[in-house]
Amino acid sequence: FDNFYVSPSCSPTRAALLTGMHEFRNGVIHTQQPREHLQRDAVTLPDLLKTAGYRTGFIGKWHLCGQKGYAPLDRGFTWSATNPKGPRAHFNVDIIRNNKKFPTKGYREDVFFNEAMTFMDESVAQKKPFFCYLSTYSPHDPLAAPEEFITPFKGKCSDEQATYLAMIANLDYNMGRLLEYMNKKGLDENTMLIFMNDNGVTKGLDVYNANMRGSKCSAWEGGCRAFSFWRWPNKWKPYTANNLTAHLDVLPTLCS
Repeated sequence: FDNFYVSPSCSPTRAALLTGMHEFRNGVIHTQQPREHLQRDAVTLPDLLKTAGYRTGFIGKWHLCGQKGYAPLDRGFTWSATNPKGPRAHFNVDIIRNNKKFPTKGYREDVFFNEAMTFMDESVAQKKPFFCYLSTYSPHDPLAAPEEFITPFKGKCSDEQATYLAMIANLDYNMGRLLEYMNKKGLDENTMLIFMNDNGVTKGLDVYNANMRGSKCSAWEGGCRAFSFWRWPNKWKPYTANNLTAHLDVLPTLCS
């Protein structure tokens, strides 16, 4: 989708994506408490998909309040995995999966993708259709990445830019891992895969911004125009859709 828009910052985008309601209608207008608390009576996409027999899993960054009544397991998800300390913990993170904590080794985003594949494995074993909502922190500030992903960019830009680009390269690597996994499991042809970002750039603004004005938290295109790639080989052939589209369209489209 080449004309796709989201909210100018992350929590409002997440709330709109999960409810199909603009942030002014769902109560999430900021990233700070209490303005990132999604309304308690809001119906979410996983709520609706569960009525069609779907197993619903959340992995990664939530940012819609983690308190009781607001956390993923209270908002329609039956499976949840995230890490304490959020974007500030990059390596060897603890993971809280369904309220049970355990340590992990390696880079946080690698672990998130591992968790997504664990959820899919369980869904396949139960012979259930699934909705997996994987939300990474990368390339969120503070910046950090495995050295092997930073090395190719060293000497070609500043150290900060090299780390920012390395975080994106790691996401590319993990998307490749996920696609390979889906292929081996026979899930690739009949699973809809959606890949999108939640708002405009901050740290990477001096690297590339597609000639757009503004950044994250601005109402200009640089703040709210996003990429949105949808893949479903059994149903669609690749093409570019130029229709005006947005995060608000995702819930009604998937439910339809």
